[in-house]
Amino acid sequence: MTKFEQLFPVFGATFAVIYAVVLDYNWALVTYHPKIGVWEWGAAVMKDGPPMYWYGVVLTSALAALVLTAVVALIPASVRSRASWSGLTWLLPLCSMVFLGWLLSGYYTK
Repeated sequence: MTKFEQLFPVFGATFAVIYAVVLDYNWALVTYHPKIGVWEWGAAVMKDGPPMYWYGVVLTSALAALVLTAVVALIPASVRSRASWSGLTWLLPLCSMVFLGWLLSGYYTK
């Protein structure tokens, strides 16, 4: 297995955790206003119609996960092999889904 293939689980696990945190704090890198067709940097306020933060949330999460994956890639293979990323590949996204369910519970419990 190449080093590149070993980093896929790292990216997947870190993306899931970062996505949950970014969504909770609304740290969107960009905001799209579909009614007026305007993109803005950051989590912008409503101008005309509801803004879409999802694109910014995914972009922020992907960039942060890429940075963390690059940092993990710098760790020597002997140290990296001791970390059980294959176990974290399913555990961290599962915890993130539970957290997102709790975070969005206000929408389906009212």
